[in-house]
Amino acid sequence: MRCIDWRRWFGSHTDRRTGLTPRLQENIVKSLVVTAAAAVLLAAPVLSFAQSARSPVTRAQVLQELYDLESVGYNPALGDVGNYPDDIMAAQERLAAKRLAEHKAVQSGYGPAGAGATESGVAAKPAL
Repeated sequence: MRCIDWRRWFGSHTDRRTGLTPRLQENIVKSLVVTAAAAVLLAAPVLSFAQSARSPVTRAQVLQELYDLESVGYNPALGDVGNYPDDIMAAQERLAAKRLAEHKAVQSGYGPAGAGATESGVAAKPAL
């Protein structure tokens, strides 16, 4: 007659490497899976809300962009002559270069930043 190892049947033996029973290991893995799934489900609405935070472009913004493109040589009145993507992309590149040059010109001023436009104190009296 064989001896039955009751510890094996009831899961009371421990893993030599981890020191945990198989049932405890299974519960740990299940709880990790549930925790990861809950984190994904809780983060999904936050991430989707963050992506939709861009406000729609206003008509004034579109018109300003069109005026800016026309200032660097883009002509929308030409229509689709077969080079539509190329000419608008070239105009956008020229506009980006123009804005970069303007930004560098503003940043290249001498001396420290200027003082504020207003100062506190007593109003100046006009000279007589």
